[in-house]
Amino acid sequence: MTENVRFRTLISLGTCKLTAGDVNGAESVLTKGLEMQETAALHNLLGIARFKREEYKTAVQNFQRALEFDGLSSDYHINLGVCLFQLDSMADAFKQFENAVLKGAKRAVNHFFRGNTEIVLQMYSQALIDLDEAIGLDASRESYHYSKALAFMEENRYDEAKRELERSVELNPTFRTAWMHSGLLHFLQGESFAALDCFTRALEIGADDDLVHECIGLVYCKLSYFDLAVESFTRCIHLHPENPVFYFRRGVALIEYGDLHGAYVDLHGAVHKHNFHDQQTLHCLSVVLSKLGRHSESLEYANEAVSLDATNYLYLLQRADCRYTLGDYAGVFTDISLILQLGHESAELYYLRGRSHYALHAFQDAVDDLLQAATLQPLLNDKADYSFALGEAYLHSGRNYDAAEVAFSKAINSHPNPPSFFFDERAKARQRLGDAAGALADLNVVLREDESDPTVLLRRSFANKALQHYDAAARDFEKAKSIDAVRDALMCIPYELFFTIDEVVWDVTG
Repeated sequence: MTENVRFRTLISLGTCKLTAGDVNGAESVLTKGLEMQETAALHNLLGIARFKREEYKTAVQNFQRALEFDGLSSDYHINLGVCLFQLDSMADAFKQFENAVLKGAKRAVNHFFRGNTEIVLQMYSQALIDLDEAIGLDASRESYHYSKALAFMEENRYDEAKRELERSVELNPTFRTAWMHSGLLHFLQGESFAALDCFTRALEIGADDDLVHECIGLVYCKLSYFDLAVESFTRCIHLHPENPVFYFRRGVALIEYGDLHGAYVDLHGAVHKHNFHDQQTLHCLSVVLSKLGRHSESLEYANEAVSLDATNYLYLLQRADCRYTLGDYAGVFTDISLILQLGHESAELYYLRGRSHYALHAFQDAVDDLLQAATLQPLLNDKADYSFALGEAYLHSGRNYDAAEVAFSKAINSHPNPPSFFFDERAKARQRLGDAAGALADLNVVLREDESDPTVLLRRSFANKALQHYDAAARDFEKAKSIDAVRDALMCIPYELFFTIDEVVWDVTG
């Protein structure tokens, strides 16, 4: 056998081994051929063998050597470009694909590779031109439509991207990545059930995948199916128990589901067991602790979240809420001022500041903030707690008892089972307005729940007196005098004086 025949035999054998997947055997045979002579084809085959073994830098040398022997081969440019792409050398890869397009025949694959590199280089309009060219030359390749969808997504052209992804899965129903991206697009556009269908299809193709389960869990959260979301994130944890993000995801779902203890375990574990000091996780842990009544601990995590991102108004608002609960009203005002400086305002913000003003007896400021809260969120006017808070602010500001009475009435009418103190406060407003009959009706409700409250008995006594119901007024006065806590104070008031006064105020301690 002549040396030339032996060389050609080695090339053929190496090619067969590569085709059969015997990469090591192919490299061994081709290296023997290289000892005999160098050719472009031999270096190209060696480059392919080394590429398959992920020895990209060595493969680059072979492809470059192949091009030195034959600089007009578009295949060698493509192979070198793909290798450089794997090495994240995108500008150099782009040059090779450019050479392949310019030097070679009009082939779909050349435009496909150049288009993909243009996507990475953020040359989206050029990428679309190349991918259109590739599809025009060969419309049967699902990967071409998929890459075109990626370019559309980068330009926020979601409807066009969805059409390309639909075409991809029509051509290849088992194209899992295309199903995933299609699901993400539907999710971004608020089409939750369509997204769920796509993610479910992706899950049916191949083995369990934590990313797919995570996406399904996020869709369930969007749909408020929090129990199902918890199940999806639990599957993620079973697949990758070391990933703290999955504990964070499940913790958030458990908050919404109402399992505060479970949420605390997951979020606390993410932070302390997995050392995941992510600001979102810290914020959610603070929220859970607030709901559990552990306000000092909650403030610690809120502070840490704000220290990591002081531009997130939600983190600042959570800290302000912690400070309010702990009585740090100056801290509340500081945080709310920072939020307003960020350009954010909300009903919740003004509601919280209004309650802080009320706690500091700045009643008119409280009224102003509560009214602003309802301006931003008109549905607050239908909330019993809001109307009651507004009524309290009006009442104690001493400026508008009519508005206080209206607010208390709204609170009572919008509450399914209004507590007695709602009626008690409305009675105060009505007494100041001189509406003795209205006050009497409210005080009757209060005393049906507790007949031994001396303050309410006295107030009803004065209401009865104003209505000239003197016997009823006397009975309430006598009953109030019989109560130990105030007996000594009331025994000093003779009946003659009782008929000349409208109110008795005392300080009861102990």
